[in-house]
Amino acid sequence: CGKQENRANGNGRTVRNILEASYRKMSSRVLTSFTPQLLQEYDSRFKPKVIGEGDKEEPSPPLSCAGFDPLRDQGPFTSIKETKKADVRCAFYLLESSDVRLSTTAALDEKLRSVCQATKTPVTVNVNELRADRFKWDDLHQKLYHEEDCQEVQASLTGSSSFLQDTVDVTGCEACTGHYICKMRPSICRGCP
Repeated sequence: CGKQENRANGNGRTVRNILEASYRKMSSRVLTSFTPQLLQEYDSRFKPKVIGEGDKEEPSPPLSCAGFDPLRDQGPFTSIKETKKADVRCAFYLLESSDVRLSTTAALDEKLRSVCQATKTPVTVNVNELRADRFKWDDLHQKLYHEEDCQEVQASLTGSSSFLQDTVDVTGCEACTGHYICKMRPSICRGCP
């Protein structure tokens, strides 16, 4: 497209960083509910391990998450009997939207501070208080990663810029073609190909 790419900020690296941060958030959340005492008891009683290599790796004993769902938002648990013998390893397979939202917010905040620091512009926006579902992410990405315009990014984040999406009734393709989410996922717009 004629734009100079900064490979350090490529999509693959960004996705990997957000996923890694999301897994760290998940681990912190899980360890609040499924305490180290519980995990030690589970480890000593069941002696879980991974058998096989590469694509053939499998947990042993086999992972069974059938009775786990009722425990997701409960706890803290300190012993196996409190978990009704559910497989506590399942807790580490449940990446939740809040984990991703927190890590995405942290990444956005970090990039904003970096861009603003480069121009010695004070950061006046608290990214944690914003509704990310209202942003035109493609425009925000352009300002943050290509133009590195601190003032315009902050204006977009506070709503004093055209970066906030209008609320649209998405009943047909014509109604939503100008909106970022419909460009990225046309299947959510009824009537779009």
